Amino acid sequence: MLVLTITQILGFFSRGAAFPYASLYVLALGGTTESVGLINSLRPLANLLIVPIAGFLADRRGRVKLIAVATYLSAFTYLFYILANQWLILAVGNFIGGMIVFHFPAQSALMADSLPPKQRGIGFATYSAIPGAVAVIAPFFAGHLIDTLGQVPAMRCLYALLLVSYAASATIQLKFLHDTLHQPETNVSFSQLKPLLLEAYRSAIDVLKWMPKSLRALTLVLTLSFTANAMVGPFWVVHGTQVIGLSASNWGLLILIHSAVRIALTIPAGVLVDRFGKRTALIVSLAFTLLPVFFFARSTSFMDVLLSFILLSVA
Repeated sequence: MLVLTITQILGFFSRGAAFPYASLYVLALGGTTESVGLINSLRPLANLLIVPIAGFLADRRGRVKLIAVATYLSAFTYLFYILANQWLILAVGNFIGGMIVFHFPAQSALMADSLPPKQRGIGFATYSAIPGAVAVIAPFFAGHLIDTLGQVPAMRCLYALLLVSYAASATIQLKFLHDTLHQPETNVSFSQLKPLLLEAYRSAIDVLKWMPKSLRALTLVLTLSFTANAMVGPFWVVHGTQVIGLSASNWGLLILIHSAVRIALTIPAGVLVDRFGKRTALIVSLAFTLLPVFFFARSTSFMDVLLSFILLSVA
């Protein structure tokens, strides 16, 4: 868990620096808003094919080598972003990056196997909280770099940081992680993959059939939320910089404040959930989210957006 947390810190910081400005990089390389949408669609499309295969391999061939190999390959994909001279190269890199997700099931399995059942909650929370706190400063650092060097040179540097951090993480994982699958299969046949994929997607339909009504409703809520975020998320920075007129440094500062407020409110939010109930908390938070979205769409200054981001943190 210590090794995974340390490598997560490297990943959180480098991703937190580059990803908030990825849409602007697409535009700077000659892309349009449609290009931004296309590029953001390619990664989850690739995920749909690979994730069942990833789980299959994690349960049969062991975890550590899968995690390290996938992290090394992820580092390699950032060469597309560093060397890109047009947005289509970013699209290729994003699709290939979406294919290299077979370390996620392996990593989850390794973490679950490594933690005693009664400590899994705090273990997973620590794994997310510490890297998240360290990475709070990353968007502001990246925004300042973009304003200093210019959009394209700065983004090349930020993606180079991602490549180095992923390569370092893979090396640390390979050297210090210990596998929890002690008898990996040696006769795994990829002929098993076709029926595996069919069964994975057939099972998803079966799950919907036996789900309790409340769980179906929650699934619908999550589906709508993820769909809305996927549609709107990549364009917040475009609207903030090109319509409202914020600088990259302004945007980084806003994300920093948003993240800090959200982290500070996480534990009090947990107390409120326990006191008033999960259903009430979910309904109130979703309803409250309408306010920052409404204000952001009508913002005309830094202070307007700051108010929207603080409200979003509270939600």
